[in-house]
Amino acid sequence: MNNHSHITQEAWQKISPSWPLQNIIACNPLSGFENLRFTDALKEAEKLFCNHNLPEKLMEVNEITIKWCKVFFDKGQATISMPNKLKGFYLALKELMLFDEKIHKNSLKNIDFIKNLPSNSAEAINVILTTIYFDTQDKIYFLIILLTTLSGWASYVKYLGDWSYDKKPNIKDDYLAIRLIITILIDKNLPQKILNLKKQDNDFAKLNQKIKQLEENEELYSKFLFNNIAEQNNQIKSQKIQKYDASFVFCIDVRSESIRRAIESLGNYNTFGFAGFFGVPINVVKENNESYASCPVLLTPKHNVFEKTNCLHHNQITKRDFDQKLTQFRYSYQVLKYNFLTPLPLAEGFGFWHGLNMLAKTFLPKTYKTLQNFVKKIAKQNFNSSVQSQDISMQEQFVYAVNFLKSIGLISNFAKQIVLCGHGSQTENNAFATSLDCGACGGRHGDNNAKILAKILNQKEIRKKLQKAEIIIPKETIFIAAKHNTTTDKIQLYSDKQSKKIDLTKLKQDLAKAKKINNKNRIGQFNKNNSKLSKFFFNKSHSWCETRPEWGLVNNASFIVAPRYLTKNINLSGRSFLHSYDWQLDKDLSILNTILTAPMIVAYWINSQYLFSTLNNVAFGSGNKITQNIVGKIGVMQGNGSDLMTGLPLQSVYVSDTKPQHQINRLISVVYAPKEGIYSIIAKNTQLQNLIKNEWIKLYCLNPEDQKISRIIIE
Repeated sequence: MNNHSHITQEAWQKISPSWPLQNIIACNPLSGFENLRFTDALKEAEKLFCNHNLPEKLMEVNEITIKWCKVFFDKGQATISMPNKLKGFYLALKELMLFDEKIHKNSLKNIDFIKNLPSNSAEAINVILTTIYFDTQDKIYFLIILLTTLSGWASYVKYLGDWSYDKKPNIKDDYLAIRLIITILIDKNLPQKILNLKKQDNDFAKLNQKIKQLEENEELYSKFLFNNIAEQNNQIKSQKIQKYDASFVFCIDVRSESIRRAIESLGNYNTFGFAGFFGVPINVVKENNESYASCPVLLTPKHNVFEKTNCLHHNQITKRDFDQKLTQFRYSYQVLKYNFLTPLPLAEGFGFWHGLNMLAKTFLPKTYKTLQNFVKKIAKQNFNSSVQSQDISMQEQFVYAVNFLKSIGLISNFAKQIVLCGHGSQTENNAFATSLDCGACGGRHGDNNAKILAKILNQKEIRKKLQKAEIIIPKETIFIAAKHNTTTDKIQLYSDKQSKKIDLTKLKQDLAKAKKINNKNRIGQFNKNNSKLSKFFFNKSHSWCETRPEWGLVNNASFIVAPRYLTKNINLSGRSFLHSYDWQLDKDLSILNTILTAPMIVAYWINSQYLFSTLNNVAFGSGNKITQNIVGKIGVMQGNGSDLMTGLPLQSVYVSDTKPQHQINRLISVVYAPKEGIYSIIAKNTQLQNLIKNEWIKLYCLNPEDQKISRIIIE
């Protein structure tokens, strides 16, 4: 029997992973086509993902597959759990298919076929593909169609098999085997009908028009960006060493650009940009023992960091006890809600209170939230949380500290206060909430990473080690963790033993002013001219019926790797990822290599997600929020039986059903470093070569030698 593993692997290459709702990560939905020129990839994807002339029987296969995917991949939403899930998708469904008349159609031949299937999904794939008399390329095309016609579920399976921290190595074979079995049993001639799709002609008129618009957008934006950088560069004769009152380090997220500008306008402050996990790959463990990875998905968390409650009075209950009781209450409520017998009495008993709750959340969101916070404050009795870790050695802490400081070029002239500012969004009733959080923190808030690095950099032992590495941090310099709420622009400073020793009144006042400035800058995104800015953005963050709580990273366009002085006086309109970098501190190019192969790739994924969700919101986005339903607590579907929808919803990239808010363009990267150094890094990385050669990313060098901007070309 032929082994078809190489065929299935090639078919899966066309599928990109899709993360669940609990930690949505931006990803290029066409990452499997990066070996093609960008425009060619779009046309190939149009044929595979946007084909509306599928055989009728294939639609029936899809409906059955969706039904079983919903129950198997469910994470606690279903009233009744699917039997034998622990056996895996293939073995569990192999048993249950015998009870599904839509699959076997009460045919004894079909029932015997199911019973006689191998116990291994890879072997089942071999058995079925051996009976399909196609050549290798046609078999690959056939499998690609089976995957791309339910690309959402296939993408989630790809995530489980290749990207989840708890990888399921057999899940891709299991899923494909099930697809093949259902296909053969529904219509034995269906493979040939699918193969006939290869002969269909496609009309690319609309796509060509969108490509033209994209290229025009890129040309206009490039001129704006390059002209402003050149003008700014000409004005800089020499950089005077200046002592700042405070320094801020923000995530490279485009939403940080405008708040950084606001802060810099208020006083003697300077800002830096660095990936929002602050270089420390951690796994955050909460007091109720829930945990999550807070680092880029390209990395695996190396350290457990524990959230710890600091209680103000010894006689108070611990926050852990409170959280455990709250968790138990929520669990009991869910059991009653989804049980066969109890939903009606539950509604009768709590309906009135739910009604009041609904009315308050809808019409009085500010009053409701104020009351809710008051109750929480009493219940939790003014708890203050901090983080601690026992498994980061002193040497590892030193490495994280020195890498962080050198990466952003902060090795001297330290301000007295240095704020490490993570970020996170605040929304209500939003299935896509994590898509607005920090991508560098795995779709989570970045405050815990900021807290752990601040703790590291405030240690005397670490500063002694840094001194030996010729990085001398003054005794009076204190690192302070903070979090930028990207919905309201409020920046919260976290207090600890060090920060309590200094007066932060002026800093807090200026941060409050920066909030107001940035609110004014952002209000235009919503086509409003609102004098009550604070109330407007408060309602955005607290209203449970708000479809556009914030615009997230909409209109992201460029990735700039350079010292801040090159962009400080340019209004980049919140469209740029800004990564601080000083090429003179990077003799071996290790820092630039990390930036181009990690943060720039993440920025490219984000740019691609917004680009393709705007180009075709049905195929590569998740459609209208109003008609969505959450399925299995892992994703959304349109109605109650569609493909699993991936990408961003319509409301994240469109002002209306037809008018986009996001201006489509590919990522334009500008790097302030010697050209030969950039080329040497690209020469060692195949992915970078593909992305640049095939024009998925447009990379430019601002050469320190002649101060000229030129395109990086890979032949």
